[in-house]
Amino acid sequence: MRQQVANSKAPGRVNLIGEHTDYNEGFTLPLAIERYTTIRVQRQAVESSVSRYFSQTLGQAAYWSMDASEFMAIDSTAANRAHESASSSKAMDAAPAWSKYVAGVINQFTKLGHSIPAIDLMIETNVPLGGGVSSSAALEVAVAMAMQKLLGTSLDGLAIAKLCQQAEHEYAGVPCGLMDQLSSVFGRTNELMLMDCRTNALEFIPASPQLAFIVINSRVKHNLADGEYRLRRQQCEEACDLLDVRSLRDVTESQLESAQVKMPDLIYRRARHVVTENERTVQAAKFLRSGNWEQVGQLMNASHISMRDDYEITCPEIDLLVTIAQAIGSDGGVYGARMTGGGFGGCIVILGKASLAESISSQVVGSYLGATGIQADAFSTRPAAGAWQCNSWQ
Repeated sequence: MRQQVANSKAPGRVNLIGEHTDYNEGFTLPLAIERYTTIRVQRQAVESSVSRYFSQTLGQAAYWSMDASEFMAIDSTAANRAHESASSSKAMDAAPAWSKYVAGVINQFTKLGHSIPAIDLMIETNVPLGGGVSSSAALEVAVAMAMQKLLGTSLDGLAIAKLCQQAEHEYAGVPCGLMDQLSSVFGRTNELMLMDCRTNALEFIPASPQLAFIVINSRVKHNLADGEYRLRRQQCEEACDLLDVRSLRDVTESQLESAQVKMPDLIYRRARHVVTENERTVQAAKFLRSGNWEQVGQLMNASHISMRDDYEITCPEIDLLVTIAQAIGSDGGVYGARMTGGGFGGCIVILGKASLAESISSQVVGSYLGATGIQADAFSTRPAAGAWQCNSWQ
């Protein structure tokens, strides 16, 4: 049944290990986090041809056409004027970045044959923005969950994830894999997800209550649409062409080493990160199952070195945070630490002892502040439940 009002929540995610492997059909090991984006969407009471999206977190509105094919304005007067004059709307690149994720999802429902009414859509989130913990996927998935309730339709979880991925490709210009959306849809309380990004198969791995997943936000923001993400993906495709394989998932370390002589050094190093990261991710899942957390931590540390040296997606602030965390060591409660997310800023993730999580966070944040003058944000999370439709805004 079609609704007048719909509410939903969707979590961000942190990737314990397995970075930039998803679009290479490899393995990742994410968990949904206890930070959520909340959506309230309602049909407008007064007849209109313009929808209003409002970010309560940013205090900003954006006005789009009902089917989200055209951006109108960031204030209502200009939006109505643009519609009434039947002039072409502002170029999409003039739209606030966050609104493109919303519009992209809504437009996907149009492509599925749904008639989209004029709506008021409100967003609230405590997922760190631009921090590499999938604030974009949380927004997309929350919008999709609310819209399907408003429209009286029902999509399965995989269909929702793919719809949101396509929206990000088309409207945000980010050629992302499917990990972030799958994590936000399928997250489970107290379980990580070993994700096979070729088949989209998920294996759920219990997280011991003795573990804490500590996220430290460097407060250095990144934008994956600035070309670096796309460039890394192109470099991986070039490596596949040189190796004559469908994806880097199909390459072993020995095969890569044998082919090194015919590959430019940069392309070889990009491929080496992906190939070795896949192996580290599979091994990390094995050690999580057996409770060998120090081995998991060592793999996380090695992953960071690979991202820093071979994939070149870290930055000085992130490297400093990781160095500070790793120096605490297992006696201080830290098993391992690495950058998480697309790169060029954002967050690190620390695998630590739950009993020492507060102490770890305090030490890392304090040392980082002393070295950089930047006040980092920190929170500890357990694996959280995936997206759901809810009865109220709060």
